[in-house]
Amino acid sequence: MTTDSADRFAAYLKGVKSGSIVASKWVRLAVARHAADIRASRRKAFVFKFDAKRSAQVVAFIECLEHSTGEFDGRPFVLEPWQVFIIYSLFGWVHKKTGFRRFREAFVTIARGNGKSPLAAAILLVLFLFDQPREPRAEIKCCATEREQAYIVWSECKRFIEGNDTLKMLCDIYGGRGRATLNNTILDKRTHGTLVPLGKEAATKDGFNLHAYVIDEIHAFKEEHRELLEKLATAMGKRRQPLAVTITTAGSDRSTIWREQYDHAKAVTEGVYDDPAQFAFLAEIDPGDDPHDPANWPKANPNLGVSVKPDYLHRESEMARHNATKRHTFLRYHCNQLVSSLTKAISPEIWKRGTKPLPDLTGKPCHLGLDLGWRNDLASLAAMWPLGDNQYALKCWSFIPSEADRDLTRPPWSEWIANKSLRVTDGNTTDIEAIVSLILELRTAHDVRSLALDPNNARAIATRLVNEHGMEVFEFFQTCAKYNEPIQEFLSRLESGDIFHAGDGLLGWSANNLVLKTDSRDYSMPAKQKSREKIDPMVATFMAFSECLFGEAQGSIYEAQGLREF
Repeated sequence: MTTDSADRFAAYLKGVKSGSIVASKWVRLAVARHAADIRASRRKAFVFKFDAKRSAQVVAFIECLEHSTGEFDGRPFVLEPWQVFIIYSLFGWVHKKTGFRRFREAFVTIARGNGKSPLAAAILLVLFLFDQPREPRAEIKCCATEREQAYIVWSECKRFIEGNDTLKMLCDIYGGRGRATLNNTILDKRTHGTLVPLGKEAATKDGFNLHAYVIDEIHAFKEEHRELLEKLATAMGKRRQPLAVTITTAGSDRSTIWREQYDHAKAVTEGVYDDPAQFAFLAEIDPGDDPHDPANWPKANPNLGVSVKPDYLHRESEMARHNATKRHTFLRYHCNQLVSSLTKAISPEIWKRGTKPLPDLTGKPCHLGLDLGWRNDLASLAAMWPLGDNQYALKCWSFIPSEADRDLTRPPWSEWIANKSLRVTDGNTTDIEAIVSLILELRTAHDVRSLALDPNNARAIATRLVNEHGMEVFEFFQTCAKYNEPIQEFLSRLESGDIFHAGDGLLGWSANNLVLKTDSRDYSMPAKQKSREKIDPMVATFMAFSECLFGEAQGSIYEAQGLREF
């Protein structure tokens, strides 16, 4: 330690207040709340006081721990000023009469890479081994939607103990090698307290008597996990000074449970209503800030220059300027901002980079993607030709029945029909024969290597192409996990000007309509129901591009399943 923790704490308060330490609006309000409470504590009616000596003891314990990961391996856990503020706040504020902790809930949200897990683990070890007063049989859980995620904080606790001779004498550790198992338990040999990782399986269990728990990445919690949270919250009623700690990055508009806790923490911090048991530290870029301005990054990244490297953020920022999905990730995980689960994927400026004429593709290897879409509207077939040097040629044909609910005599539909990117077929439903005919034409003119399609609505056509024409046909299930990598690589190639589409108007219209949705892992896929108009040509394009990336390395799923027999 270069300075006494009390000095670091005071310097942080002063720096945030003066602006010399760059902090978000909500962190500034948290500091102001502390100052207001210090003034209030001088009044008899205010039931809490601030015990700086107690906080300093907690900091001293944490700074005896050693890191075990990356460049910090073997180095003491010296708390950064913002971490000192959190520790002093959580452990310094106590009830004047009982001496028990004031705060029962802590909501800490910071950008990725700022050391949430080690800080949470250090807090848990304080509560587990050296709480004041000591808690007999302290029952502590590390919780997440999945046990493997819960294992992250638990394993930090384990490694802190294994790196300290005194703590090793106080604890027994069961399990913890490789994957998390049911017997992963840290035992305090003096009090028989336990520290255990816990996933969603806890929702089926009762009988907890918790002294503390950590919720890791609550933005991933869905409605199905609400019962788990309720059981955790109600399991602390028998303890004298329990503490629930939530550590997380920002969520999306689909993160309902995260949003509830986030909004509550903001309201308390802002003074909308009083909740003396709630502590909040909300490190995020403020609304209206330029996310690409490095001067704003410390607001969401208080560990900037320590565990978060400026050159890494510069690179991520530059990629986010032009790539919609990269921007989504940068805003959420590095600026710690709430984002929409829907993202407009392709700007007109980026799309125009591919308006180069197509080379002669006769006889060249290519891969196809087929999206039948709604049977009474567009169906699309895309072809992509690898050209070498990570460049690709793209061409797309769409089909529409003549009785579709669209005026095909008016632009732009009439223009697309005239240039033959849109083919009109008889009737009121998709003409499968016309699509099969085009596929066979392409096989004659080019070296068609494979075709990808959605098995949920095109299995019949797949079976026919396999059995009657010997084509390599592959299932492309409509999931974020299946789409994510092809989409990311396609957008990267498009940004670099390596996707040539010759300015195809129908395809460009579809690209402009394209909206992506993300899952809890931030994987992306096209959002047909949320896009303002049809995106079938782009969906087919992603399927074809996926075949370009991966098709050469796999065997035909349909052949493996014996569909040639039909």
